[in-house]
Amino acid sequence: MLFGYVRVSTARQAREGNSLEAQKAKLLEVGVPEQNVFVDVISGRKASRPALDDLLSRLREDDLVVSTKLDRLGRDSRELHILLGRFKSLGADFRTADGVVETKSLGGKLLFAVMAAIAEFELETTLERSSIGRESARAQGKLGGRPKKLTPELVAKVKDIHVNPLFPTAKERWEALGISKTTYYEALKL
Repeated sequence: MLFGYVRVSTARQAREGNSLEAQKAKLLEVGVPEQNVFVDVISGRKASRPALDDLLSRLREDDLVVSTKLDRLGRDSRELHILLGRFKSLGADFRTADGVVETKSLGGKLLFAVMAAIAEFELETTLERSSIGRESARAQGKLGGRPKKLTPELVAKVKDIHVNPLFPTAKERWEALGISKTTYYEALKL
């Protein structure tokens, strides 16, 4: 029986043609029945992928798992080889939708190993570039992440309004400032 696996984790992937709809359409095009397409909307880094776990529980002897690309199945060669081992232990095989990578033949297994190594190399390269970019931004004084909510100005406003008799309750004070209860009390601690 044919089974399909689809995974997407970011909007960027969707823009690059890896959207759920595009992946699913490709699997349907190569003959995977719609009810046999398993979909995860989750990062490949997550240890548990519910749809993949469900797919694995349904695999039997002579089944074939199809995915649009190898990197949709796993993020690094170790993970891909472990997954292939699980398929094999259940008597199933894997191939990409374009048929370039398949695991029934010896040559296909070799290509799987090479492509898995390439997928891992691409991942490591992306992570390294991201790290270099963050370090460069930090060196230029640009900080990543969400802007700090508790600015010195806000802390001063909280402390001023805290002693203001026009606002007798704490709730009136944080609502007047347009901040949350937590932010209000965090500012008072400073």
